[in-house]
Amino acid sequence: MKIIGIDIGGANTKLASADGEIIELHYIPLWKDTTLPTSLRDIAEELKPDKVSVVMTGELADCFEDKDKGIDFIMRSVNDAFDCEVKYIDNSGRFHEDSGRPA
Repeated sequence: MKIIGIDIGGANTKLASADGEIIELHYIPLWKDTTLPTSLRDIAEELKPDKVSVVMTGELADCFEDKDKGIDFIMRSVNDAFDCEVKYIDNSGRFHEDSGRPA
C-alpha cells in the first residue's frame, strides 16, 4: 500500500511516502497563476497512491481573498486530483475526511 503525505505551502509543495522511498519538492507558487490542480493530477497519475494525507499553509497566501477561500481551493484541487482516500491534518494533528472541513 502506497501512502503519501503532502504539505501544500504558498510556494512549495512537498511530498513523501510513508516508506521513505519518495521525497519530492515541487515549486508551485500559489500567487502566480498557479499550476497546483494540474501538478497534483500529474503527481497522482505518476505515484498512484492508495491513501493521501495533506497539511497546508498555502491557504494563507495573499492571492486568496481569505483563509476559507484558500482552504476551499486547495481541498478542491487535492480532491479532484486523487482517486483514493484523502485525509487532512488540522493544526492540532487531527485527521479529517476529505468530505469534511479542517478546523
